[in-house]
Amino acid sequence: MYPVNLTFDEPTFRVIITLDTDYRLYLTKSNFNKLIGFDKEIIVNEVNIGYKRPNLSEDKDVLNIHCDLITDSLVNGEESDIIFSFGTGT
Repeated sequence: MYPVNLTFDEPTFRVIITLDTDYRLYLTKSNFNKLIGFDKEIIVNEVNIGYKRPNLSEDKDVLNIHCDLITDSLVNGEESDIIFSFGTGT
């Protein structure tokens, strides 16, 4: 298990964020919060349930996960802070 986990609760159609002790998830600097159904906020509780239904595609073909704690990541041959990229299509 990871210190930050995002799961989907099918009966409620909401994203659940679970954090280990002393971890926080900052949803204030991008629009990632909209994708997972949360407001712009800092998540501090152990279990957090989204306020709205997620919109994981948000009319985008590709989602990129950025992290400012890494170095030497290459995307299309150029340095980047993207650590994972995935398509939103079925």
